[in-house]
Amino acid sequence: MDTTRKSLPVLVALVLCLGSARAPAAPPSAAPAGAPARPTVFPPLPAPVADPAAEARIRALIAAIEDKPSGLIVNNSGRIDAPPANQPYNPDGSRNENFRVTPNPSSGQAALLQNPEQRRSQALAELIRIGRPAVPFLCMALMMEAYEHRPLYAQALGEIKDPRAVPHLLKYFEDGKMKVSLAATVARSGDAAMAKKLEDEGRLMMTDATAALAKITGRNFGPDLGKWRQWWEENKAKVGPTPPVVLYQVGSAGASGPGARPMTPTPPPPTPAPPTPAAP
Repeated sequence: MDTTRKSLPVLVALVLCLGSARAPAAPPSAAPAGAPARPTVFPPLPAPVADPAAEARIRALIAAIEDKPSGLIVNNSGRIDAPPANQPYNPDGSRNENFRVTPNPSSGQAALLQNPEQRRSQALAELIRIGRPAVPFLCMALMMEAYEHRPLYAQALGEIKDPRAVPHLLKYFEDGKMKVSLAATVARSGDAAMAKKLEDEGRLMMTDATAALAKITGRNFGPDLGKWRQWWEENKAKVGPTPPVVLYQVGSAGASGPGARPMTPTPPPPTPAPPTPAAP
């Protein structure tokens, strides 16, 4: 009897130990409402690979978005209007202004040239499929004031979701905000049409930049540029090197078409050496 009483606490303790070992771990408690969001973790960026063919293709796609088709489209299967009297040149060698060629509508290339929206859509889709290798060139194109289709580049950067594009989108956002401010100044000067044009362009830039930033970051700070900048300052160390945010220009030194390299400052002319004094 005494032996049974002494062994009973030992058995109870053993059962409790076994039960605690088999019990599943308690789920982590949910974060309280209003708690700060968990830090953003970006996937590692691929190592840069020098691929001249890929670079040429990316530049060609940006050019396809920006180029405007000429009024006269000639292809091998086109039909000359009113032959044979209607010729490209007059007998005296001057150009015949009445000469026209009707493209063959069954030609896919001619149809694409005549439909710029379809051409831009296809080029944009291919840039998005190329993905991260296209990001530096899209960032350059986004900074080009001369480019008419910068909203498309903002859209592509948002779809690719590469965080290296964030500082460029912030600059694009800032430029849009400055346009809205400029519109108010122009309105006070009495040019209502120009003021509306500037305000519409600026608000579109801000909207496009916000949409792309939200896709890349998973956050939504709306039109609050300060919060977007704060997010970048808190996360840029995780992203790594980004393309420089500088203005770009078509035809700049070392450039080769749309999406070209940044302008390089022209070095000052060398200072001429002082004349050597004549020997006595």
